[in-house]
Amino acid sequence: MRPRTLLNLGLLFAVVVVAVLLATHVGRRSPPPPLPLSTIPPARVTAFRFRVGRGPWYAFRKIHGRWWQTHPVRARGNALMIGSLLDGLDEPVARRYPRARVNLAHLGLAPPALTLVVGRTRILFGGTDPVGSYRYIETAGAVDLVHDSLAYRLVGGDGRYLSTRLLGRRHRRRLTAIVLPRFRVERSAHRRWRIVPARPVPERRLHRFVEQWTYASALGVAPAGHYTVLERAKLLFRGLPPERFDIVSDPLGLALVRPRLGLRWQFPETSRKRLFHLPAPRPRRTRSAGPTRARTSGS
Repeated sequence: MRPRTLLNLGLLFAVVVVAVLLATHVGRRSPPPPLPLSTIPPARVTAFRFRVGRGPWYAFRKIHGRWWQTHPVRARGNALMIGSLLDGLDEPVARRYPRARVNLAHLGLAPPALTLVVGRTRILFGGTDPVGSYRYIETAGAVDLVHDSLAYRLVGGDGRYLSTRLLGRRHRRRLTAIVLPRFRVERSAHRRWRIVPARPVPERRLHRFVEQWTYASALGVAPAGHYTVLERAKLLFRGLPPERFDIVSDPLGLALVRPRLGLRWQFPETSRKRLFHLPAPRPRRTRSAGPTRARTSGS
C-alpha cells in the first residue's frame, strides 16, 4: 500500500474519532459548580461577630485597615487567622434542604451550637452528620450540609483571632522603660538605654534586651483563667498608659497576663531567659595571627 494511501486512511480515522466524540457530547450539559455556603467577598468584610452556644459575643472590626477585637475587650486582631476564617465562607455545599422540610431541633440548630454574623448574614451551626464529617448549617432560609472546617475554627473562642504580638506598632515606637522585679531598663535624656540600679553594662546589650520585649511574639493567646502571680512587670510608654503584666506559670512554659483584658500571652520556657535576664556579652573577636615568614640564615 502506498504511503499516500496510508496517510489518507489515518486522516480519515482521525476525522471519524472526532465526529464520534462530538456526537457523544453534543447536548450534554456539564454539571453545575457546587454552591458556596456564602457569596460574601472576604476582602469586603469589615466586621463580624460570633459566639459559641449561648456564650459571650466576640466582635471584630477592621479599623483603619487593621483588625481589632471590639468586644468583650479591645485587643489587636490576628489578620492572618481572620483572613483564613473569612476565606472559609465559600465552603462548597454538599446538600441543601429547604428550612421548612427539616426538624431544626433534631439537627442541633434549635438552639444552634455556634452563631456567626458577617454583615447582615447570620449563619447558624448545628450538629454533624453521623455518616460523614459534615455539619448542618442554616442560612438564608435553607439548611446546608457542608464540611466541618468552618465550625472547627470557631469552637475555640476568640484566642486564635487575637494578635500574638505582645506590643503593637504604636507601643513599640513609644517604649521608654521596662520595669522588672530585679532591675529596670529605661531611656535616658539622650535617648540611650541604661540600667537601674546602675552597673557597667554596654548600651548595645541593653538595646538587644529591649528588642526582645519590643518584638516578642507568643505561641498563643488564651483566657487568663485562675492563676497565681509569680512576679510582675510593667512597660512604660511616651504619651500612652503603662502596660502591666502578671508573670504566671503556664502549660506551655510561662505566660504574661494582662489583668485588665483577662487574657494571657503564652510563651515557651526558653523565653524566660530572653525576657527577664540581660543577654550574655558577645565574645570578643580575636585577631588571628598572620602567616609567619621563616627566618633564613645567610650563608
